[in-house]
Amino acid sequence: MGDFHLAPDYKAKLATWQSAAETMNGLLEIVKQQPLQSTPGTVWSYSNSGYVVLGAIVAKVSEMDYYDYIHQRVFAAAGMSKSRFYTKPQREQTAATSAGRYALSTPALLSGAASLWQSCWIAGSVGPGTVPD
Repeated sequence: MGDFHLAPDYKAKLATWQSAAETMNGLLEIVKQQPLQSTPGTVWSYSNSGYVVLGAIVAKVSEMDYYDYIHQRVFAAAGMSKSRFYTKPQREQTAATSAGRYALSTPALLSGAASLWQSCWIAGSVGPGTVPD
């Protein structure tokens, strides 16, 4: 399996996806188009794409939206009542109050952090949780 982060068009496509469904479907398309990095079982290599595929498997098997599944079966089950996945528009609206952004006070830092923030966001971001969460 390849890694979607290494696809030449990943960042350009990421910028266009506006919903969790668009992002999940777009990432799966990138993963499907990438060649295998090696013969399965012969080499170990970290791949972010594995998490995308795992999310798709969870959604298929559970017959639930992946993010609803995680909210119900992980966050709620662990008592994490303040943690949520946010879609891109929700994330942008709440970015100023989320824990990862509070220290970024200058426009240069904020714009420089955008690519890191996008890389952490597959189809939604988790936040803003609380310390007990």
